[in-house]
Amino acid sequence: MPAILQQDIRVKSCLTTWDQPKIYFSERQLHTFHLIKLSNFETAAFIPELSVCLCCQFKLQKMKKLLLLLFIIISVSSLKAQSFDHHEFSLSYGVITPDRFYSFKSPTLDDQLPDDRYVRDNYKSMGNLFLSYRFISLNEYFMWGGTVGYGTSTSDVYYMSVNQGTVDRQFITGAFELQFRYVNDGPFQMYSGLGLGVTYGMEQFTASDDSGIKSGNRSMILPGYQVNLVGVRFGRRLAGYLELGFGYKGIMNAGIAYTFYKFGNRNY
Repeated sequence: MPAILQQDIRVKSCLTTWDQPKIYFSERQLHTFHLIKLSNFETAAFIPELSVCLCCQFKLQKMKKLLLLLFIIISVSSLKAQSFDHHEFSLSYGVITPDRFYSFKSPTLDDQLPDDRYVRDNYKSMGNLFLSYRFISLNEYFMWGGTVGYGTSTSDVYYMSVNQGTVDRQFITGAFELQFRYVNDGPFQMYSGLGLGVTYGMEQFTASDDSGIKSGNRSMILPGYQVNLVGVRFGRRLAGYLELGFGYKGIMNAGIAYTFYKFGNRNY
């Protein structure tokens, strides 16, 4: 049985005044700072190295719990932000592209018809196909990424009202895009966006037999841009969307999108 130590110590009650009773503690009790009950009041033994009353000790423990809870909340929030990983891939088709409205300038014909009096007619286009990737921000209101597209067009060329041949063009566009969702209500979203990049064009001119000019081909580099005035998207993981604007994707662009939701190492 452990030896019993007799020691005069001070005891302060939270509700009473100081007194100096003689209290007996075992070595184990002194080591663990056990509380004692004196005159029906909770008290704390005031040892020379630790003079803290019960009320102060309770407040200190409460503060430690609050700090621990705050630390856990911050840690979980930080982990969630670091593990958030949303990606979207989309395939779209656009019609009525800028090539239809630009003043027709042909690098192939400029050398042979320097007075620039040639025009085109019977314009036809297959439209533009685009494959896009976007990263979705944590709040799901901002999206940014890149897009690559391909399109073709063909038209007849006239000079002084005489058919000179046909021009076939192919366009490859690469651009950076940014979108902002101002309506994000479950499966329904509305947004606007901008795109900026470069369009590489390849032109093939095929002269008619009686035109008197030569066939040829040239390449050209054009600024690529897209302004989406309004876009409507419906769906969560798999969604369809329609955009109205002007630029390399055309005045009207429609497509489907698939979103990969990932938190940490789990996919959703």
